[in-house]
Amino acid sequence: MTIQNKVPYGVKYWFNDICRLWGTIKDDKGKKVESYLLEKVPDSVTKVPCAISYLTGDIDANVSLGGPETVVYHGKTDFHLTLSLVRSGLPYVMSFPDKIIQAAPSSITLDGKVVSFRLSQPGSVRLVQLTWGNEEEHYGIEVPWIVQENQSGKYTVSV
Repeated sequence: MTIQNKVPYGVKYWFNDICRLWGTIKDDKGKKVESYLLEKVPDSVTKVPCAISYLTGDIDANVSLGGPETVVYHGKTDFHLTLSLVRSGLPYVMSFPDKIIQAAPSSITLDGKVVSFRLSQPGSVRLVQLTWGNEEEHYGIEVPWIVQENQSGKYTVSV
């Protein structure tokens, strides 16, 4: 079997669009979420608010000879919103779910690169305790998402 790439497609083509989308979110004082691009993911969280996105490992591919070729990617974004578990930070954390829910549908096709980008259901937004590196456990929000990409015509599959 030979596969020849005709046009851009796949994770590297659209992933940073998700990161940039989360970077448009501002807290109630106007401070933007620092959303790390794929190439800039930090080893530890040192400033908040920030968002780190990644694939969760579940990728469903449907490649066929002559049929539609679709891939469904499952990913997650962790919004790190405090640097500790001090409960006085909870009102700040609870100000973010609506902002996230509002931002997600503003780019459903990621500028035409995918069929759809949407929040997973159930559990689209989860308030959680997070760690990313060696920092203290802290409050944040976990946002699982799904990207469906039509890869028909993007490469040639032959026997």
